[in-house]
This record gives sequence, structure tokens and C-alpha cells, in this order.
Amino acid sequence: MNTEKMSETTQTKKNQLIFLLIKILSFLAILYYILFVIDINFVTVYNIFSSTSFIYFFLLLFLFLVVEFIQAPIVTLLMRPYQVYIPPIQVYQINLMSSLYSILPFGTIGGGIVRWYRLSKENKKRSEVFTVIILQRILSIIGLLFLGGIILIFENPFGSDSEHYFFLYIMATVIFSVLIVSMAVLTSTFIMDFVDVKIVRPLLSKIPNSLSDKLNKLWIAVLGYKGNYKTLFISLLISIVYKIGVFFLYYFIIRLIGIEIAFLEIYGLYIAVSFVIEFVPIFGGIGFNQAMFTGIYSLYDVPAEQAFTHSLVIQIFIIFIGGILEFYHQFIRKKRKPC
Repeated sequence: MNTEKMSETTQTKKNQLIFLLIKILSFLAILYYILFVIDINFVTVYNIFSSTSFIYFFLLLFLFLVVEFIQAPIVTLLMRPYQVYIPPIQVYQINLMSSLYSILPFGTIGGGIVRWYRLSKENKKRSEVFTVIILQRILSIIGLLFLGGIILIFENPFGSDSEHYFFLYIMATVIFSVLIVSMAVLTSTFIMDFVDVKIVRPLLSKIPNSLSDKLNKLWIAVLGYKGNYKTLFISLLISIVYKIGVFFLYYFIIRLIGIEIAFLEIYGLYIAVSFVIEFVPIFGGIGFNQAMFTGIYSLYDVPAEQAFTHSLVIQIFIIFIGGILEFYHQFIRKKRKPC
């Protein structure tokens, strides 16, 4: 038995090492792309920063804090079916601290893991919190598809290429429909009971106990949303409001650094950038984020230096706020002795 455990531990460490090596190589490749392929003039980037108004910059920082607070109640609401209350202000602090890890080369996956650990540390509801984080991302994607549908109504992102426009519209419709149907199924007591008895339970019985126990905990957490239409609907509305708030943050940053493109083009850029980060979380990290911004912004003939600067501004906000909170949490709060 001990030999099997040691073998599993060794294999896990090997897998982690391989995964880490892949991430490091990917980061080096992206770094090479930034430094030598897209040919960014870092003097120009410095000039863009030095010419910006610091008052305007700090007003945007304040807007960033306000916008980030908007999404905090989503976790509070989604934890209700599990009879667990996490105050929005606590969620807000954890989100800001965890975002600091999201900008590492490993992307939002790292931040998500830290967020999951901290949200479940006190209540020990690890499976439930994991389900909440996944569900929040699904709601975020639905919100983006809703907002993305608006841009498809007013602007063809492919210009005269109607075939690509039609394909994009159909693809967005299919994804949106699948996600909405999934939400409807998730909240339907009759359907969920049928799936539980006829599909999930028989499948779990055929899986080794070590894995089936973990999957069973996750499935029980998912079943907690049966009939909770109101919770999911309100959470979706908050998610959409949050996405709109982030868009205006993007809009003002673009104006701050002097990118001269139309309002609808900025809207389209925001939707495109958000989709990439949602579906490929690693692009939230330093290096990957800059490469993604310069690539997408080039479609609208935005100079690489301005796109690069835009990607840095948000990350500067995260480093500044997240860094202060993390420092307080790690070095000051922990050292305080209870009265």
C-alpha cells in the first residue's frame, strides 16, 4: 500500500515538473516574441507613461477598485445553497489578493487556485467553492456572449467578409444556447434528479473509489443549485454589470494612453480580449497578456507600443493594490496577537 502511494506521489511530482517546464518554455517563447518579433520600442512605451496625467491615472485606479467590488456579491450569492455566508468585503479582498498571482506567467489559473484555497480555508467547503468558481466563470462567459451579441448587431468585425461574420454569429449563438440550456438543466429539479439517478450514479460506480469519491463531492455540490433560478439569475445580472464596468475601465485607459479608435471598435476589442482570457486563462499572465493585447489590437492598426502599454496599466493596478493587501495579510495581520 505504501509502495503504491509513493509511486503515485513520485508520478504526481514528475507531472508537476513537466507542466512547470512547459510553462517556463512557453513564457520564454512569448518573451522572445515580445522582444524580437513584434519589435516594441520600449522608449516609446516609457514616453507614453511619462506623458499621462497622474491624477487621471489614480482616478482610473479608483474606478478599478469600484468595478472589482461589483463582482464580489456573486460568490456570496452562489454560496447560499450550501448554507455558507462569505461577506462580500471578504470576497473582495480575496479577489484582489488572488489577482496578484493571476498576472504571473502561469495566468489566471494560478490566481484561481489561490482564490479557491482562501475562500474555502475557513469553511472547509472545498468542493462547493470549486463549483462556485467554475460556475462564476460560466456565468461570466454567458455575460460576455450577451455583450458580444450587441457588437455583432452594430458592427461587422470582419469588414466586407460576410462569410466569417456569419460563421462568428452562428458560433456565438450555438455557444450561448448551450450555456443557457446548461443553466436551465442545472436549476431543473426533475432533469437533475433524472441525470443523477440514470447517468451520474451508474458512471461513478464504475470509477475507482479514490476518484469517484472526489467526483461525488463535486456532483453533490452541483446538485445544490437545483431550483435556485433566482440565485443564478441575479448572479448573471451582476456578472453582466461587472463586465460593463470593466469595459468602461478599458475605454478610459485607451483614451488615457492616446489610442484613437471609435467607441464600437473599443467595445469589440474588449470583447475579443475578454474571450481569450476566459477560454485560455494563461493569457492573463505577464508576457502572455502583452502578446495577446498586441496581437488583437493590431487588427485595428493600433501601434504595438500603445497596446503593450494598455496591457501593463491593468497589471500595474493589480500589482499595486494586490501587493499592498498581500503584504498586509502575510506580514502584518498574521503577526497581530489577539487581545
